[in-house]
Amino acid sequence: MDRSPPSRKRTLPSALGSLLTVVVAALALLWPAFVNGGPFWFPDTSNYVRAADGAAVFVTNSPSVWSDRLQVDRPPAGNPGAVEELANPALDGSRISGEIKPTRPVLVGRSIYYGFLLYAPMRLFGPWGAVFLQALIVAGILLITASIISREIGRMPPGPTAALVAALLIASPLPFFTSMLIPDVYSGLLVLCFATVVAFWSRLRKVELIALIAICAVIATFHTTHILIVAAAGIVAAVFALGGNRMRAILIALPIVAAGALSVAAFNLAVSFALGERPVSPPFLSARLTDAGPGTVFLQERCGDAGVDFVLCRYRDRLPVPSDAFLWDEKAATGVYQLFSDAERAQVSREDVPFFLAVLAHDPIGLVGVSLHSFVQQLFHFDMSSFNYSQDHVQSIGVKYPAPVAATIRPTLAANMAMPLLPTVMLTIATTLAALTMLAALFVQAERREGPRHLAWSWAALVLLAVLANAAICGALSGPHGRYQMRLIWLLPFVAGSLWVLRQRTSRPVTTGADRRAAGLERASGLAEERSW
Repeated sequence: MDRSPPSRKRTLPSALGSLLTVVVAALALLWPAFVNGGPFWFPDTSNYVRAADGAAVFVTNSPSVWSDRLQVDRPPAGNPGAVEELANPALDGSRISGEIKPTRPVLVGRSIYYGFLLYAPMRLFGPWGAVFLQALIVAGILLITASIISREIGRMPPGPTAALVAALLIASPLPFFTSMLIPDVYSGLLVLCFATVVAFWSRLRKVELIALIAICAVIATFHTTHILIVAAAGIVAAVFALGGNRMRAILIALPIVAAGALSVAAFNLAVSFALGERPVSPPFLSARLTDAGPGTVFLQERCGDAGVDFVLCRYRDRLPVPSDAFLWDEKAATGVYQLFSDAERAQVSREDVPFFLAVLAHDPIGLVGVSLHSFVQQLFHFDMSSFNYSQDHVQSIGVKYPAPVAATIRPTLAANMAMPLLPTVMLTIATTLAALTMLAALFVQAERREGPRHLAWSWAALVLLAVLANAAICGALSGPHGRYQMRLIWLLPFVAGSLWVLRQRTSRPVTTGADRRAAGLERASGLAEERSW
């Protein structure tokens, strides 16, 4: 394969063409935002942005509209020994002085790194600037990976290319997640980039390897589940020797997982240094275990026994409740964690893993059974209800968001529960079934005839196994939610379409001299590839 660098004459036009393609693709991916009248906001979005704003104000002393929850402790004029608390620092862009603190505990799990990806363009250009930058990044990563896959598997003819693009834009949730200000859209991109590196390692240029691994490392800092997905995918790839080398997948996954873990540690250290207290990690495991049943049964049967003195024992009469309500509901009649004192919240967070281990020792079979049930539920959970805001989300708009931002959210279709979602859900189910059927047919044909190259199938297998890993991780840890499945289900038609192209190439009749020479070169390349592995 000719991998000589392009001539200087073609470099600039090619770069401009690629840039134009990315911009057009980004605009196309944002069609749900245009229909909605603005980007989509998840209940957690404000936490990402406020975390970035708090850090920015701490460093620059220059507040923004998002600084309405910051507290500034400073000596009042004429009395240096006293302290004046300002819950709402000046929002006119002027600099402020004094010790800056958030009015609420800082949470772990709301990535400040992703928050800055929203906050920087949002401060300059508003919410549309943030979502457009996200769409540019998504389109750019898709273009990079698609060009590599096209080179290694085969260029798709115009007709199938148009069909695949239409499937991704119209019959998949990809544009919706691109239009939502939350890191879910990057989960599928992470899987795609990681699988491409593992499968085609020996065939990638150094700049491609560096770029793809760097992209994975950055995305790993966006959400805890991203770290777990890469770790699981690396282990699975090693077990099945996907890509031809067991250790390579582990060695590729290690720096990506390390980047995610170090980002969390750095955030915790910075918050502890700046505020004098560690950020609080919401007890996701405790919420899930009590919701699913084994945790609640453990509390009812073991609280009061020697050595069993969890904070949750004091609140076992409130359980079980849905895990989301356990964590975030602030109502006195139905909430749990949000009603705790700050000391109790910190203690429950510290007890989260010990509580999980205690429940596991008490009822391992029940815990495994609940996890498997959640995994299966997650696989079949095709739901996009988060793109029409719940009543609680609508009622909290004035609290969660600054007034200028809230004013842009209220008129949107999602805030009025009027965004049409059923067509996308039904089309997604149809394209998913079609993709799985196509993959099964291609696999059967590959067994009977000269099949696709091993590396292409390794790439596809790793993507599919990562989708399963995502369902297992998210279903077990957080409970089945439609967005966990829908955020990366678009990978299935992408993979099926790519392997269909490979099937056409390998089954193409050789009739002309040019075809025979091309086939001979491809066979020689395949032999060399097998020897290299």
